[in-house]
Amino acid sequence: MAPSPSASFLARLRFFLVVVLPAAILMALEMVSSRLLAPHFGNSVYVWGSIIGVFLAAMSLGYAWGGRLADRRPTLHTLGLLLLGSAALQALVLTFGEGWTAALGRWTSASPSGTLIACGLLFAPPTVLLSTVSPFVVRLAAKQIELLGDTAGRLFAMSTAGSLAGTLGATFVLIPTLPLDAIFRLLMAATVVSSMLALSAAPRRSGPAFAIAAALGLYALVPRVAPLDDFVRERRQTAYQQLEVHATGTVRALYSNGVPQSMDDLATGRSLLPPVNGLALAAALVPTPERALIIGMGSGSLHSLERAVEGLQVDLVDVDPGVVDLAREHFALAADARTFADDGRRFLGRRPDDRWDIIVVDTYIGSSLPFHLSTQEFFQEIRRHQTP
Repeated sequence: MAPSPSASFLARLRFFLVVVLPAAILMALEMVSSRLLAPHFGNSVYVWGSIIGVFLAAMSLGYAWGGRLADRRPTLHTLGLLLLGSAALQALVLTFGEGWTAALGRWTSASPSGTLIACGLLFAPPTVLLSTVSPFVVRLAAKQIELLGDTAGRLFAMSTAGSLAGTLGATFVLIPTLPLDAIFRLLMAATVVSSMLALSAAPRRSGPAFAIAAALGLYALVPRVAPLDDFVRERRQTAYQQLEVHATGTVRALYSNGVPQSMDDLATGRSLLPPVNGLALAAALVPTPERALIIGMGSGSLHSLERAVEGLQVDLVDVDPGVVDLAREHFALAADARTFADDGRRFLGRRPDDRWDIIVVDTYIGSSLPFHLSTQEFFQEIRRHQTP
């Protein structure tokens, strides 16, 4: 008996989702992995090289293993079990990932090889299982050998569309708007849904697997209430970094990816970091400074130069709007401070005729310095914007 049109449509929709969803999850997981590693290993080229290398290696292994398994057991039920395994491994990352990453960072002194080890241990296993989808769906969809190329091409196009959605969704929606824990929960829940869709092709055989999937889905959806430490006033995930505001008495500290960037005493309005106070001495090198530019504002403590030097106007620039917001909410940054949420080099390029008597560049994100702000061309640009 031929299946009804509605049943046929549902089967095609299920197959489409099983192709697209894991591809989107895999790429989102790759993008989000950097946010777990950054507080302990930084955000350098070594970190991204490790992430890309580990994911490519895991995908290659998943393709090879998935292809062999698909020839032996070419069923959606088998693929559903593989996806269920990936969801279980993601549950381990969700539960223990932050602690394991911190421990590996200390054990390896946050070295490039340590980054490779941490990324491999945490993200290679679930990625291998997610990657088995591509050869499986080609094996399941191929009906005629003479049409194999067309079938594979269409399936890889669908998978790539899913990868694109995962990449852009994680970059422009998930990371800027959700806490890291919530993102991992969402990806895990989506993996559980993918697994259950595949398992539904053989419901009579999938009773125990459905029970495990339901338990994992429940774990993913029930948020873990993790209270902030007594000294952590706020933790915020932005498009650029993880920011924390620590508070002890009248002292406030701003951390970027686990590295202290500013430490101010609100009672006195002074910075407690010697390098920041050293930068303030720049005002003594100019007889009558009128304008100062601070690229990389941190808590905005150098804005205090306006009060210390009569007639001085200070412009504060930071690429991360989250830094500007936290400086106003938790530190002594004046309400009328001139702040600009912009990349330092782009900010200068947009103001070819502006000149400043003092220019301070302090643009670390965590322990990493953006490479385009450490080039000869950038400092030539700085020179062009200095008064004589």
